[in-house]
Amino acid sequence: VGSMKLRLRRIDGAGGTVYFMDDFGFTWSGSGLVHHACGQWHSMSAVDCGYGWGNTCQLDMLHAQGIHVLIHGFDFELGSDDVALATMYRGRFDVPVAYDGDSSSTTWRKINKRTGLGFDFSVYGDAAQVRGCLVFTDKSTSALGIKVRLRRTDKAGGAIYFEDDFGSTWSNSGLIHHECGQWHDLKDISCGYSWGNTCQLDMSHGQGVPVKIYGYDLEFRSVASDASWAYVGRTQVAAAHLQDQPTNTWLQVSKGGVGLQLADYPDATEVRACVAFTDKSTGSDGMKIRLRRMDHSGGVVFFEDQFSESYSNNGLIHNACGAWRPLKLISCGYGWSNTCQVDMMHTQGVDTDLFGYSLEFRATLPRDICRFAPVISQSVAFTAELYKVVSPAGLWPDWQYKVADAPVMCSPGSVLIDVNLTSQHLEYKCGVVAGLGACIEWFSPQADVQDWQYFQVLGKLSVACGTDALLSGFHFEFSEGGQWGRFRYSCCKAAGAPTALVPAGPRRQAAGSIDGMYCPIGKDESGRMRYRKDALPPPEVCSVVVSGLQPTDAWMGGRFEYDAHQARFVYTSHLSLTQSPEDAMVWHLNYNDRSAYYSLALHGTRDTGKLNICRAVAATFTGWDFSLNFRTTTAGVIRSEHVEMPRGQHVVSQESLVMDLMAFHQSGDEVVDLASGTNFGIHAVSLFDGVPVWNLENDVLSKVGGDGEWVVGQDYTSCTWVFPRDTTSGYLTFFHTTEDAALLIEADTKHLGMYSDRDGGFRDAGFVVDVLQWVFLCVVGHGDTDASAVGTSTFYAALADQNRPRQVGSADRVVCGTSVGAFGWPDQGPGKIAMTKFWNRRLSLQEIEAVFIETHPQVKLLSFHPANGLWCIWHNCTSTDPSVDPVGIAAPAFEVVSVSDFTGQFEGKGVPKMHADNRKALAARLKTIRAPRRPAQPRKPALEGFTPEEPKYEAECVDYSNLWRTIQESYTDAAGQLVSRTATLGAEPLDSPPERHPCEVAAASSGTRGKIGGGDGQATPEKMSYEEIDSCSTRGITRGLKSAQLERDGAVWGYLEDVFSHSLDLLCDVPPNIETAPMGIGAEMQPEEFCTDGKNFAESLLKVTNMQVGIGLAGAQYDIAQEDNLDCDPLQVGLARLFCDIHCVRDAVVRGDRSILRNLKSATDITNRNMKALTEWAASAAKAETGWLAAKMDVMEERTSLQLKIISETLAAAGSAPAIFLAKARTASETMLNELSGFAHAASFSAVARATARDALESFTRDAEVLDAGSGANTTSAAVALGQLASLHAVLHAAGGASKAVTVGAQLRQEAARMQQAARTQLQTLGVYREHSNVTGSTVQSWRAAQQQAERRSTLLAMDRLWWQLRNRLDEYLDAAEEEVGAFQSAFAAMADYEHCSVGLSVVTSAYGSSLAARDHAHRLLKATWREGSNLVGELAAVIADGDAFSVFIRDEGCSSTLAQQTLRQARFAVGGMKLLMHRFEVGGLGRPEVQPLAEAVRRIQESYREARKGCA
Repeated sequence: VGSMKLRLRRIDGAGGTVYFMDDFGFTWSGSGLVHHACGQWHSMSAVDCGYGWGNTCQLDMLHAQGIHVLIHGFDFELGSDDVALATMYRGRFDVPVAYDGDSSSTTWRKINKRTGLGFDFSVYGDAAQVRGCLVFTDKSTSALGIKVRLRRTDKAGGAIYFEDDFGSTWSNSGLIHHECGQWHDLKDISCGYSWGNTCQLDMSHGQGVPVKIYGYDLEFRSVASDASWAYVGRTQVAAAHLQDQPTNTWLQVSKGGVGLQLADYPDATEVRACVAFTDKSTGSDGMKIRLRRMDHSGGVVFFEDQFSESYSNNGLIHNACGAWRPLKLISCGYGWSNTCQVDMMHTQGVDTDLFGYSLEFRATLPRDICRFAPVISQSVAFTAELYKVVSPAGLWPDWQYKVADAPVMCSPGSVLIDVNLTSQHLEYKCGVVAGLGACIEWFSPQADVQDWQYFQVLGKLSVACGTDALLSGFHFEFSEGGQWGRFRYSCCKAAGAPTALVPAGPRRQAAGSIDGMYCPIGKDESGRMRYRKDALPPPEVCSVVVSGLQPTDAWMGGRFEYDAHQARFVYTSHLSLTQSPEDAMVWHLNYNDRSAYYSLALHGTRDTGKLNICRAVAATFTGWDFSLNFRTTTAGVIRSEHVEMPRGQHVVSQESLVMDLMAFHQSGDEVVDLASGTNFGIHAVSLFDGVPVWNLENDVLSKVGGDGEWVVGQDYTSCTWVFPRDTTSGYLTFFHTTEDAALLIEADTKHLGMYSDRDGGFRDAGFVVDVLQWVFLCVVGHGDTDASAVGTSTFYAALADQNRPRQVGSADRVVCGTSVGAFGWPDQGPGKIAMTKFWNRRLSLQEIEAVFIETHPQVKLLSFHPANGLWCIWHNCTSTDPSVDPVGIAAPAFEVVSVSDFTGQFEGKGVPKMHADNRKALAARLKTIRAPRRPAQPRKPALEGFTPEEPKYEAECVDYSNLWRTIQESYTDAAGQLVSRTATLGAEPLDSPPERHPCEVAAASSGTRGKIGGGDGQATPEKMSYEEIDSCSTRGITRGLKSAQLERDGAVWGYLEDVFSHSLDLLCDVPPNIETAPMGIGAEMQPEEFCTDGKNFAESLLKVTNMQVGIGLAGAQYDIAQEDNLDCDPLQVGLARLFCDIHCVRDAVVRGDRSILRNLKSATDITNRNMKALTEWAASAAKAETGWLAAKMDVMEERTSLQLKIISETLAAAGSAPAIFLAKARTASETMLNELSGFAHAASFSAVARATARDALESFTRDAEVLDAGSGANTTSAAVALGQLASLHAVLHAAGGASKAVTVGAQLRQEAARMQQAARTQLQTLGVYREHSNVTGSTVQSWRAAQQQAERRSTLLAMDRLWWQLRNRLDEYLDAAEEEVGAFQSAFAAMADYEHCSVGLSVVTSAYGSSLAARDHAHRLLKATWREGSNLVGELAAVIADGDAFSVFIRDEGCSSTLAQQTLRQARFAVGGMKLLMHRFEVGGLGRPEVQPLAEAVRRIQESYREARKGCA
């Protein structure tokens, strides 16, 4: 026991005054856990640490246990009471710097690590200014000091952004200064992540003395206060990685376990990680870093960030921050069971240096703290007696007990409206607020208490309710053993002033199961309203009896809730219960919402005074959530009864949801849990009773793979909608873990329960399940421990026709601590499953009821699904539509419209009132109706083009030789043409290569072309070519040969020398010795020795003078060796050049792949933008066109209506004006007769329409009234004839009443089919060698025999091949043209359906887009067919003309050659096919194609044919 303390004080020479001391506790971990903690806040006014020896300070450390201590870092944090200042400060970057050495007053020296610095300033997006802060010391002796500047690197231009003067210490490196420079505009600074825009830090000292720099930071601030969030602090985590250790797997980089005292930042709501790093990356992706629990602490990953690669060979240092995340997600404690670690990996597996890892904290400030909440009534003032008496030493004895004994709590239904702190106590008032909702209990984060003498820990605790919530009370809790304190508090939802949503308009009969009126029932987690179509029976509250009622002192308390049956929000605070004076059996429940008064009768018993609240009454109050409180005075005893009334709709939180399976969510056959990603294998969804289900009567949803693993907690809830399997053997198993079954039905008894394989087997809940209809089942479990099999399982059930689930039983076993296994079990299939969900927490009854409503297979609920961004009614969903208000959205099965008060009765504006003779007014009205002008088409968008980025290669490779400078390539372009081009390769210099470049090594290899080897004596060039390397080898071989020749000549001379020597030996042996002794005394002469010496002398002289032996031979060998040494070594140079080329090939492959990826991304981005622009343009064009067509149809309908009214008026007035009537009748008849032709033509496109029109015409010609001027026809006859004509007109109009779009489509289809058939008939002759009808079979056989001749056979085969190719190309285009016509016909049909309101605009737009796509495809194929066809016809002309085919045929068969005629006919058909294509160019608006090659081919065929027939008559 004993902790580490740190204090700040003056040094001994400055007085030694202690300013403050903080106790940081101890780790109790053998230096394995690293603690990050902050001390108390201290007033700055009492601290004075200056820059002189008389006022400087020092930090001291003391550990009560006297053990080894490792301090990784110590920071001072500065705080302000000014919120504006707090919200202006944005954060800081810790820049990796290092300098310890001499300085210069004239030369700037770089102080940052590595080559360059890059900053992602966007992480402080709203920052406007930046400044530098320096920690340093020096050996200065005057006022001139140190300057630091931030600038671009030399390669990036060297621009200087700012320069700060930090002065000097004048302390012989004894004082450490902490200084910050001036604020500078951030918009003028750009330090990026590439060599073209990176920066560096430079230092210069005015005295040129030694300088040591400990750190340099960049701080950021905004120029205006931002009330949305405030920066609250930064923790430097002890994490770094500076080893040459590449890794593409996770590697721990933190030093030991990481513990974070998050209570040091009690106001913080969000956290993010900031790093400074560099790497040796050469591709995409980059470094990932994560914060997680250690393995023995569970290994939970709290968050993970990915940072882009530096691509700089460890030269550029990146300073960046990750995303902000909720602080509540993180828990890194000070024990081995909850400590954390920081891991790092690089996706490319390259060396990565991590210089620092920090956590930044900020607090989100609520913008709407003040909210309107109408207070209906308020209480008297209450006092929480704290007895706060602080001693002069700043102590408040037993403060924890006093605060805990003084809870501040309001009664249910009220909230705090006034709080005042007196000298010793806390006074507060409570009030009843209108619109108060549910109250939820919360806990503040626990704060560690190191010493219970100090009450200042209360400053670290905060009590705050979220948006739209009010504080109802709070209570202090603490644990002296655990050394922590916290607040437990209650927040109540407040909706503001009560609002009534009263629907207006008729409620019509529903057209389908989905159709109907949907009323809001509450909000979901995203804030969007949820809507329900009532399909459930009213809630049932029966058999509730309240005895001993008296007509006095009865009241009801309640809440503000939406009543779905009344379709309005109701407020239930003003309710009273009174007894009717005239009938003791009737009690009146009165409701007053200050705008209306309602009274409902509750029937009781006269003699007993009992009140029965039955279903009929409860149905009236569906959606309310309140209790009836009755106080009676029978026998002087006051008692109360509680009656539970129907609850309102709740929203189920997704918190702790670990399994979410709904059949209608599944796409494809793979079953994947939406909550945890658990894969349950392949199971198709089918429809049962109109509901999407998984049929598990004989099947199981079993977990597969290792993904999505989760464990059942100590508390859990499992709910399922099932149509049970009807069986009497075994079990119906629902959710089954790896060991137990949480929910099942015993088949023979139909009893609900669970099965514990670990302890006890089947546990019966005592409830019988009806297996003949849809059943909703839930189990809520609570274990004794988080891995116990013993606990309590509470079961809930409801049938589909019931209003809500209820508790039906319990069991004494649970499935806690087991893992997710399967849904169902072999031979224990549950039945047909529509939904199953699992939470690792206990759901309340209200939440279970909400699940019941939300997932009911027969209740239509319109709600938003945040997981996929869809509005859905059961399994019918829209496309992705994140609209907040569903009005206006559409899906294939429904559209959402707002309820209006339209009564169905209206009069069109401008229509004159009808009276006795209104024909003139109608005619005048008819003249005023103008057809709508066709709207201008929207401007066609300009599409982006794409130019691929050419890759750049290493300059050492490109510049080595001509072999790498250019590249020649051939490829087929979009038009199908073979293109050859020579491209110059781009070069990019390599900065700071890790080692000497292979090409540089190869380039440095050289030598002298030796003359002995056949060279010219000149030096070899740099960057030797392979030819030069081969010459090196040749010269080496030549020198080897010459050396061998010398060896041979030396040997020959040696042999000759031996012969000569031996010959002389023989001669020297002949002469005898001569004695000279004239006086008897003399000498003996030996001629043999004289001869031998002469021979030896001659041999030596020969070796000296002869070049073939002796010195001459040695000199020649030396010359060869010397030249060989000076010349290039082919093995050395060849290997160097080979490694250079291999390296360059690798570089080209890597850079080429990256260039391909970048080009693909750029092309994809451009294509997506172009597609989006074209789609928006096409939709706008279609919308304008369809709108105009709809308006035009309205005008036609209005004109027709007026014309019919005029006719009706005319008929009515015929009795008084026969002449006028006859004139009008004639005009009307002429108009109808003119229209009959068009109707009859339109009716011809359908067999049924043709039959109807034919019968009507036959009936008219047979029965029509014949008007003869000579027979005295009167107005009656004219009226009859006009009626018959009108009848014929109506029938033909109905028969041919297809829309113009349908008619045009049918005409287009018929004409196109006729044209296509004609073209195909013509094309049938292409490639088919047919003879005239009068040619006999023998002629055919003779022709076949004749074609065996080589010359004719070759020509015929060549022409046959070309004709068939041409025919195939034309057939392909005709198929595409048919598809184009079909697409346009579908578009016309869709437009007709849209005119009749049978399809939506999206269908028309889709059909229109398909027709445009088919047209574009046909146009592209038309151009390609024309190009290939022209080439084929040209090739055909070449075969005919160059092969002189006509002359060969006429020579063999005569002037009437069948082959010649047939060949000419085939050529004409081929040209005819090309004319068809030319016509399609004109029809398609594509302009005239290039016809010169085709015309030239036709000319050559014609000239060849005329030339061949010159000798024929």
